[in-house]
Amino acid sequence: MSEKKTRTLLIRDPRQLRAIRTPLRQELLQSVVRLGPASVKELAHTLNRTPASLYYHLHALEKAGLVASRKRDSRDGSAESTYEAVADRILIDRTARSPTFAKALLCLLY
Repeated sequence: MSEKKTRTLLIRDPRQLRAIRTPLRQELLQSVVRLGPASVKELAHTLNRTPASLYYHLHALEKAGLVASRKRDSRDGSAESTYEAVADRILIDRTARSPTFAKALLCLLY
C-alpha cells in the first residue's frame, strides 16, 4: 500500500500572509486543500456563496502563490478553470524576522 506524500508550504513572504488575512480567503484555501482541484462553482456550493463573490479572492490567492489554476473540460464540454492548493499543508513560519513579515503577521492575528 502506497502513502500519499504530503506537500508542505511554509509561508515566509508577507504578501502571502496578507493574501490570507480575510476569513473568506482562509475558508477558500482550506476548502481547496480539503477538496482538491475544484471549480469556482464547486467551491461556491461548498461555502454557500455565489461564484461571482469568489473570483477576486481566488485571484489574490493565486497571485500570492497559494493556489494554482488549471483548465479542464466541464461536463457540458466547455472549458472551466479549477483551483488547487500548491500544498496539502500550509504553515506560517513564526521564526521569520523581517519587520514587514512581523507587521503582516500582526494584521492576520488582530
